[in-house]
Formats: sequence, structure tokens, C-alpha cells
Amino acid sequence: MMAAIDRLRRSANAGVGCMAQHCCEMMRSNVENSCDAHEDRFDCPDCLLHYSTDPDRYGLIIHDGGSSTITISYCPWCNTKLPNGLD
Repeated sequence: MMAAIDRLRRSANAGVGCMAQHCCEMMRSNVENSCDAHEDRFDCPDCLLHYSTDPDRYGLIIHDGGSSTITISYCPWCNTKLPNGLD
């Protein structure tokens, strides 16, 4: 288990300074997740994270029928500090 965490942290550090590459594989996988049944990611209950390039930030999708998110400051998988759109 520790080896897997170390691999995630190493991959997270490789992406620091360029969040468009995302901080780790789990973050990339969740941000790029798409669904055949839902045209809009905000309608799909399996899509949990959203990445916005303008402003540069990550957020948890609020599944209430709209397109709201709650900005997160740290990756839930590798604990890398994320841009919050205010930096």
C-alpha cells in the first residue's frame, strides 16, 4: 500500500506547476470521466469532479440539476495543493 501511495505522490509532483496535466492519475481519471448515458457531465452521478481552466480550479460537482461546484484546495487522492482560481 505504501508503495502505491509513493507512486501517486511521485506522479503528483511531476505535474506541479502545470495543473492542466493534473496532479495524479486518479485526479486525471475522475476529471476526464465521461458517460454514454449523459451528454452533460453535471447530469451524470458518476462524474464527481470538474476542472475549470478559467479560473484554474478543481471542484466537486453538486448534483442538483445545475452546474455548481464546490472548489477544493487539495487532491483527495495524493494531497497535492490545487489551484483555487484566486492564486
